[in-house]
Order: sequence, then C-alpha cells, then structure tokens
Amino acid sequence: MRRLPVCLLGIFIVSFASLVIAEGELPPHAPGTICITPKGWCFVDQGTVGTPCGCGTPDGYIEGTHG
Repeated sequence: MRRLPVCLLGIFIVSFASLVIAEGELPPHAPGTICITPKGWCFVDQGTVGTPCGCGTPDGYIEGTHG
C-alpha cells in the first residue's frame, strides 16, 4: 500500500526536474512567443502563455504550449 504514494512522489520529482531543465534551455524571449513541446521548442507568433501551439519538425507537427 505504501509503494503507490512513494512511486507517485518519484514520478512528480522526475517530471518537475525535467521541466526545470527544459525551461533553463530556452533562449530569452517575450512571454507567449515560444512553443514548448515534449521534444523541444520553437519560436511562434505571440499567444497567451499556456495555450496550445505547435512546431513543425522534420518528423512532422508536434503540439505544445505557449511559453
């Protein structure tokens, strides 16, 4: 029974750490002018932070959120 909360805590810590690392790799930008995807980021037209956006890549269109 106790393994589930410990496992969830571990998942949360790893997710948060990867988010912080990804945010640290972003170039300087105005809020809402970058789209952050699971595989990276791209510059996009101005949008509201947190709203959906996407990046075109050689592998196709990848969805993300304005950052």
